[in-house]
Amino acid sequence: MKIFYSNLNGLPPYSLSGAEITIDEFLKVFSEHGHEVLCVNCDEKWNFYQKKYNKIYDNSYFLIEETNTKKYFFHSAECFKSNLKIMLEKFKPDFIFSQLNYLEELSRYCEEYKECKIVYFMHSNLAVGKNSNSQLDILLSNKVLKIICVSKYILNNLPIELQKKSEVIYPIINENNYI
Repeated sequence: MKIFYSNLNGLPPYSLSGAEITIDEFLKVFSEHGHEVLCVNCDEKWNFYQKKYNKIYDNSYFLIEETNTKKYFFHSAECFKSNLKIMLEKFKPDFIFSQLNYLEELSRYCEEYKECKIVYFMHSNLAVGKNSNSQLDILLSNKVLKIICVSKYILNNLPIELQKKSEVIYPIINENNYI
């Protein structure tokens, strides 16, 4: 199975949040089970945080290849956005793993390729509140196969209609990181 993940915030070590660490762990498990994973990310916020302003204005990207996983990091959000559709069309995923960013664009891709569905990652109560009415409509649509919540608290704070297609999957805890 081909799994596509897009994230404007980047993945470790080019991220500023625990949500991306959780997602990276999920993607590693998918990869270990033989699925092909393509991650398209942006490290603009990371570069900004590190005061590497010249990279933000550089429209290039770099690639990290791991077993069954390719991770593309675009330096700017504009470059990320303009390449998102190109990467989707090239990779032709079976499903898209997503959170918060570009849900409308990903939904349009699923409209075009009906066999592709979205699995949406809900990592915080704040994420629930950030969704606009159009995003809620997409989450309720048949384009979204499943919503993964990292806790029962998050699940219980979703609108009741979304709870029906949601499931709690707790974050993977790598004990080696906490010795």
